[in-house]
Amino acid sequence: MMPAIGSRMRRWRGRTRPVEAGAGAAAAFAVLAVLLAATCLPRASAPGEPPPPPGENVFVVRVVDGDTIVTRAAGGAEERVRLLLVDTPETHPEAECYGPEASDFARGLMPRGSAVRLERDVTNRDRHGRLLRYVWLPDGTLLSERLAEAGMARHVVYRGVDVRYRAHIAAAEQRARLAGAGLWGACP
Repeated sequence: MMPAIGSRMRRWRGRTRPVEAGAGAAAAFAVLAVLLAATCLPRASAPGEPPPPPGENVFVVRVVDGDTIVTRAAGGAEERVRLLLVDTPETHPEAECYGPEASDFARGLMPRGSAVRLERDVTNRDRHGRLLRYVWLPDGTLLSERLAEAGMARHVVYRGVDVRYRAHIAAAEQRARLAGAGLWGACP
């Protein structure tokens, strides 16, 4: 078989064969697609670990402030998401003590385009139309717990119904308070 003019040749097992143009690009794309899918799928649980929570895989469009993000599902519209069980100091319209730091901390954990998993509790939306969700980071940690543990957020319960991880977040806040971390050491 004669290769087409301008095609490349590759030696394989002692034989020379033509290589299709773009074969390298197709392989690179396939590897990229597998890696992207792996970051969006829940981690496999190790023996003895609980399975990953049910939910929806989305990408972070932007962090609005420490407790509100904008996400996009694959092929879907943008959605504002309010984190459950935490409240960070405000940055809009005027910055409260430790508000900018809490926002920067959240941005550091979820850069634009990062994959996160959203988990619903009881309430779907708040009075502002935002989705109310627990946000799971790619490493399998709960964002609300990380914010509370770093002293970036206070533990709060709205309406008393969305409380699935209440004990975890309350304990994380208590550790931050005792250590004087974040807002607990900086704000009056």
